[in-house]
Amino acid sequence: MLAKDVPHKFLTLILLVLTCLPACFSDASLVLAQVGDTPITWGKFKPYYRPSEKNYDPHILQSEKGLEIKKNILSQYIDQQLLLNLAENLKVTVNNKDLEKHIKALIGTATAKDFQKLLKDHHQSYNDWKESQRNKMILSKLIKSELRSKIEITEKMMRDHYQNNPDDYNIPSQVRARHIMVKTLKKAEALLELLKKGGNFEEIAKQHSESPDAAKGGDLGFFSKGQFPSVFDKACFSLKPGEISEIVTSSYGFHLFKVMEKRNPQRLDYNDVKAEIRQKLLIEFEKDNIDQWLVQLRQEHPVTLNIENLKKIE
Repeated sequence: MLAKDVPHKFLTLILLVLTCLPACFSDASLVLAQVGDTPITWGKFKPYYRPSEKNYDPHILQSEKGLEIKKNILSQYIDQQLLLNLAENLKVTVNNKDLEKHIKALIGTATAKDFQKLLKDHHQSYNDWKESQRNKMILSKLIKSELRSKIEITEKMMRDHYQNNPDDYNIPSQVRARHIMVKTLKKAEALLELLKKGGNFEEIAKQHSESPDAAKGGDLGFFSKGQFPSVFDKACFSLKPGEISEIVTSSYGFHLFKVMEKRNPQRLDYNDVKAEIRQKLLIEFEKDNIDQWLVQLRQEHPVTLNIENLKKIE
């Protein structure tokens, strides 16, 4: 009897395995894309994909939107591989000594237990993680040797950027104000009456305000328009230093404001932001050049995605 049951149970097991195959997917040889003559298999892509998928809800990854996410991650991986191949052709490498030094600095004072947990959370083996760090170092070295050393950021370019992007280097008008917030109109009216009779705003805020800044006498510090709710801006920017507002109503409660200081709009001095501008232009030029590289590399090595196979990965 038992012998007769074995084939039936075995067949049932086979059917179950075949039924759940997409969910249990682990075919490392499955081709997800073709880059020129080189196939991109799930086995190659998996160490790159697993840490990235952690950023998304598993249910989303199984939807139509999830397919777009997978395509984007695969496209990023292909770009990385194209650049790594370029680095190899240009003899850009990272030796083991430099890699170990980099890894030691990254791990820092983390315990072995914490580091293992990090790898587990990102679905990575130590060797896969180590290889990803080597790749990052190679790409950084490629950019530095082939781009950064050849990009010249001139004084004129920096000054032109400063002049053409005034909003980036302008500090808008600001006020420094104190603030009292209470939950009832009756209490706000009573406190306003105290203030009109010469009460000290800072002390009254400390004693009666129900806002988190009460301990600081309601001091909100300097702020520009848009940093606080619009009712704050409307009240504070219309007052002169030393003036106290009427009662202002918001969804938080009832407010009183006293403006302490005002600052007029300022333009940051060019020399103070020169280094920042240079770095910004450098990054922009690097990105533009990398994009040009990738356009050329994708023309030389046409990319074709296998969407049906991409749908199968879990």
